Amino acid sequence: MRSFITLLLVGLCVVCKAQKFQDGYYYDLADRKVSGKIKNLTSIDKSIFSDKPHIVFQSDSVKKTDLYADMIKSFVIGTDSFVVNSEKEPKFIHVVLDWPVKLYAYYKRTSSSMGGFGAGGLSFSMSMNGDKGYYSYGPDLNNLTPLTRKNYAKYMIGLLADEPQVVALIKDKTYTFGEIWDMVDLYKKLKKKKGKKV
Repeated sequence: MRSFITLLLVGLCVVCKAQKFQDGYYYDLADRKVSGKIKNLTSIDKSIFSDKPHIVFQSDSVKKTDLYADMIKSFVIGTDSFVVNSEKEPKFIHVVLDWPVKLYAYYKRTSSSMGGFGAGGLSFSMSMNGDKGYYSYGPDLNNLTPLTRKNYAKYMIGLLADEPQVVALIKDKTYTFGEIWDMVDLYKKLKKKKGKKV
């Protein structure tokens, strides 16, 4: 089983690398939207996980260029949105659920991380288990409550309350702190089956 999973992950990595660039856009520091293509965000590329996090952007009028976190305000690749925090050393923060009260995540790369962002959203897990993905909950980046092993159930039940199946799995501890991404993934799949966008 383990060897099958390894082969699957390697195969998905190959697919992501083959796609190279996806449609996307970013907002510069003057709030101007610039559309084009953004290189796939794989842990192999290390771009958003490096000491100087960046994306690789190109368009018909712009040659391939590195855009560092301190050069832009946000970007979107496929259906995944990222914003830049205002810390001394800015980082890209993933907007996992873009609601009035949002779910944010910061992913820390480790030597064992594999995966990437596929067309139309995250294709598979990339440092998203509890000890590698750091999640926070709040209306914006200036008003965040970190999710911890003690409070994650309360906040995630509140966020995903309109899908009883997911709530039940959190309450009976089928989904625990280490499976926050799985909770969200199931929630989105259930909504998709109902023809609803998240």
